[in-house]
Order: sequence, then structure tokens, then C-alpha cells
Amino acid sequence: MAQKKKPVKKTSVTNSRWPLLRVVIAVGVVLGIGYFLILDPYLDNRDKQKFLDAQAFIEETYDEKILPVAEPDSVEREESCRYSSVKYGQGDLSCSFSIDAKFESVSYEESLEISKQLSRYFEANLQNSRNSNRKVSIDDLHVDKVDDRYLRYRIYQKIDNEEGLFCSISYNYPINQESEVLRTSIGCSGMARAEHFTIE
Repeated sequence: MAQKKKPVKKTSVTNSRWPLLRVVIAVGVVLGIGYFLILDPYLDNRDKQKFLDAQAFIEETYDEKILPVAEPDSVEREESCRYSSVKYGQGDLSCSFSIDAKFESVSYEESLEISKQLSRYFEANLQNSRNSNRKVSIDDLHVDKVDDRYLRYRIYQKIDNEEGLFCSISYNYPINQESEVLRTSIGCSGMARAEHFTIE
């Protein structure tokens, strides 16, 4: 008498893969939590430290290279962040800081002398603020080489730094048509991971 064949037990492919899928999901959840609780704050803090280190560098540069040349009449320090879409507070985020020093009641020629002395401390060429491709020499800005109607200038120099930010010093004279004020502004700016300073 023929023996009855035992039915073959089929293993569900879905059931065999379920433990592996649970492991993958669990690992993903752990990594996600780790990123938001540990890695993301760490990267934000490191990014902020980059700005603070550059800020300390600018303060040191101001104390060592600007103050010995001339004592400004007023000094303002500014620091802020802003989004590329200011209206909606969205888009790329950038932060900046600066030290603005004003020298009041200085003639055009006196402002040139101060700017010339300061510019010697920095290696980069002077450039026109309105046309960054145009190099400028302060000697070419003296009264005998410029039309009396254009006794003004907006120039700047880039400043090398170890933090990878864009740093510069600018020389603006006059700050408006009715004043004899030279304003020098030294500072840095760059893209940021977080709102390290007050939002504009």
C-alpha cells in the first residue's frame, strides 16, 4: 500500500525577512536620534566656534593694527545673522560681525593718510567697493589727481584668516556729503549652520 506523502511546509518569504527589516528600522531610528541629539548640536557648536575664533582674530587685529595708527572718535560693534529670504525667515543663513570706527573732522587728504597707513598692515591689494575687479592705489586718489567734485572713495582689502570666512577692512570717505568723516569697518561674514547671532 502506497504511503501518503507529507505536505511540504512552505516558509513565508515575508516572515523570514521581517526580523531583518525590524533591525534595519531600529538602526535607522537610533542613528536618527543620535544625529539630532549628538552630531547636529556638535556641528552647530563647531560652526559657532569658527565665528567666535574669527571674531577674536578681528578684535586682535583692530587692537594691534588700527588703534596704534589713530584713535577713532567713535566705535560700534555689530553682529547679526540673516536668511536669504528676509521676509519669510527662510533660505540660506549667513552671519556677520564687524567693528566700525569713525574718524571725525578729517579732511580728504587726512583721511587718505590714515587709510594709507592702515592699508600697509594688510597684504591684499586695495579694491574698489563698487567694482571688485578694479585695483586701487591710494596715491592715485590724492587731490591733485582727482576732480574736486569727486573727493570721495569706497575701497576695501581682503584679510586672510584661518576660519575660511570672508574677512575685509573697508575705508569709506565721506560717509555722507555733508560730513568730514572717515569710516573704517573691519569684519567677517559667511554661511552658517545656525543662528549664532541675532537675526536681522
